[in-house]
This record gives sequence, structure tokens and C-alpha cells, in this order.
Amino acid sequence: MKITCTLEHLKDGLKKIEGIAKGNISLPILENILIEAKEGILFFSATNLEIGVITQVIAKVEEEGSIVITPNILQGFLNAISGNDNVFISSESNILSLQCGSSKTSINGLDASEFPIIPQKNNDSFFSMDLEKFQKNLRSVVSFASTNDMRPELTGVIFQKKEDIICFAATDSFRLGESKINSQKIISSNEELFSNKSVIIPQKLSNYINKISSSEDILCSVEDSHFFLRFGNTNVTARLIDGVYPDYTQIIPTSTNTNIKLKKKDLVEAMKIMLVFASQENQDVVFEISNNKIKITTDAGERGGEKQKFLQT
Repeated sequence: MKITCTLEHLKDGLKKIEGIAKGNISLPILENILIEAKEGILFFSATNLEIGVITQVIAKVEEEGSIVITPNILQGFLNAISGNDNVFISSESNILSLQCGSSKTSINGLDASEFPIIPQKNNDSFFSMDLEKFQKNLRSVVSFASTNDMRPELTGVIFQKKEDIICFAATDSFRLGESKINSQKIISSNEELFSNKSVIIPQKLSNYINKISSSEDILCSVEDSHFFLRFGNTNVTARLIDGVYPDYTQIIPTSTNTNIKLKKKDLVEAMKIMLVFASQENQDVVFEISNNKIKITTDAGERGGEKQKFLQT
């Protein structure tokens, strides 16, 4: 393999697959990434068997080839180099060699044939999503998802279309977050491809989506228990969570007796203060509402007496 690529393009390609390669006792090769030069294009691939990412990097390919290497070493070398000089890359006998200006290095690699195959979308039937709105709705609920694998369906975010509304929701059985948006405001094309569908998006995929930086819409597709994403020169494949999500709408009150309006900044500040003093034995925070004021208290236990904070509604 012989390739010439700018330092900027290499760093950008590695950023797209950053955080995907993770250690696995049974498959240690998952700690690595696959570098392929074929058909005049340079590809970076990474997978943890739950999420797989393949991104294209602009480069001049003089000789095709492939190798599997540890991404941290390559990324560390590239980040230590300043400027935007060309990087000359070659591989032979599972050793990757790089040269940029006066800096040179060699990285021991593995045989590319051992790297898992990342499933790809069989056709181009994608629906387009407004990335900013997609991220905003995911962020608003993903923190409510469970971290306990006893009920796998609760570890993800339910993403579903009901008539002309797209719903995002997550719960850990104690807390619940739901966000709704008109489907025409978030799906910009081929809305019929997600008509009346419901999928459970894993937290890892939600977190990856929230890190995407793109000025364009993101292309999405659901097929054979997989969620496919495409943005720019990057393709993402993720396994959806199997199972039936509970009907959380049954526990959402249809009416309320008390409605409160207050500044978000004040509430966040008050909760931060309460959490400093909340005891390990009792982390309860009590809200008392009267005379257009909210009294927030917590028992500090051995750390001191009861802590109070008043907010104006």
C-alpha cells in the first residue's frame, strides 16, 4: 500500500471513527481500525460489533492495500505534528510506515483479513433528517435511558412516528423523558420510508449522532434490525435493540393541578447546591410550593443541617 494524503484529511478521517474501537476479551482485534486503499480511495473503518463506521478520506492512492492498526498510536503521532504537510503512508509485512516532513514512524499492525465485516446498506432507500433537530431531540431524552442491562429495551431511546408526529422517549423506570416534533419539520425527504415505524436506538448510537458535525441533512434507513446513517463520506451501521418498548404514555398525566414557570438557570443552580449536601443515605430533594415561591430542601445528614433554597415563580 502506498498513499499520499494531507495531514488535515487524515485527522478528519480519524475523528469520524473516534471512540468506536473498544477492547473485547474474545475479539481483541476490535481495539484496532482497518485502513484500506482500494479503487483510488482511502477508507478508515472501526467497529465494536454494535456500531460500525466506514469513512472515506481524500488521498492519492499509488498502490492498493490494507492493514489493521491501533488508532491511538496513529492519532497520537498525527496530533503531535503541526502544519498541513502531506503524509506519505506505506505498508509492508503488516507494518505501517508514515512520513510527514522530517517526522517518521513505523507502527506494527495486523492482517486485515481478521477484521470483522461491517454490514452495508443494500440500496439507496434513505429518508433525510434535519441533523440539528435530530440531535436536539436525542439529547433531550437520552440521559433518561437505563444503564441496567436487565431490561435491554430500556437502555435505548424509542424513536417512532405516530401519524404526523415523531416521538423520542427514554426511561429507566424511575424517570421519563419525551420529546415530540412534527415529522415535516425533522424529516426533509422520503418521509414514507419511516411511516408508522418504531425502533429502539442504542445509547452508543445516540451519543455518536450527537457528536456528528455536518451542515447537511443526515440520511437514515431502517433495515433488518439495523439502523443505517450516511453523512458526507461516512457510513454508519448500528444494531437496533430488540424488544418491545413499554407503553410509557400510560403514566404521563393528562391533566395537572399545579403549573409552575421559573427560570431554568435558577433551578439548575438550586439543584447543584442541593446535590453538594445531599447525604449518601438520603438523596431526596423536597419541593414545597406556596405564595408564588418554591422552597427546595435536602437533608444533609452528617454534613450539616437541612439545606434550603428559595426560588421566585
